[in-house]
Amino acid sequence: MPSDASTLLRTAVDAHLVPIAQPIGMSVVANLGGVRPGLVACTLGRPLLAGTVLVWQVWCQGKTRHGLTWRLDVKDGELWRDVPVLFPFEREGFPPARPSGGSHHELGDFHGDRSPEVFHRAIECLGAIFVARATDIVRFVPELAAPVESATSTPAWQAAVRSGPRLWAHRFVTGDIDPTEIPGTIAFVGQNLVTIEAGGQRVSFKFPVQNVSKSDQAHVSGWWTTPAGTRAATVLRIGDRTWRFEPSGKLIATPRG
Repeated sequence: MPSDASTLLRTAVDAHLVPIAQPIGMSVVANLGGVRPGLVACTLGRPLLAGTVLVWQVWCQGKTRHGLTWRLDVKDGELWRDVPVLFPFEREGFPPARPSGGSHHELGDFHGDRSPEVFHRAIECLGAIFVARATDIVRFVPELAAPVESATSTPAWQAAVRSGPRLWAHRFVTGDIDPTEIPGTIAFVGQNLVTIEAGGQRVSFKFPVQNVSKSDQAHVSGWWTTPAGTRAATVLRIGDRTWRFEPSGKLIATPRG
């Protein structure tokens, strides 16, 4: 897989955005401007009525792949009108998106500079963001109503709907998640926190804790590598009860009964 930022960006766009863009008449075009020197960019465009152009740009720093960012505009001569697109997924630590929000969103949470695989994951998630907020786009560009309605039945758009939430939830993950279960001891129990010593490290889980004591036997699994290079876990089993978490720490599954 290519490591050069420009080549990697084009490869990722071809793989993940072009299948989303083609059903609504967009294709990769020459850079139409609006990107600062030192950045590498890839642009998709579609002519609209009255000589305007729908422009979907993705860019990052040329040498480091830092600052992966995208935006959607309607270009009318020298005038760029940002298409307001609400961010579709939950962002820990951020307030809910507002209707006045623009389409200018960074994908820095993915840390796409870590590896080409993570970079591709970020671009794939961008395609899912576009699909998830297609109604926002149509509201600003009514000319796209019929193409978007038709595109929703294509395999690429349907796959994006399914994969988007998981791609965003796993944006911090490097490599595959290791299912190996490691026995541990409970070091701390609080009202909303359990800390486990397992495999020579401490792992904490935040959730409403009930009927858990330090004498219980615990097992931890679903290991993943954080951007800082440490290991974290997504699955906690205590006795016959299992809690599952997203890599962000959000509780997604609780024991039945």
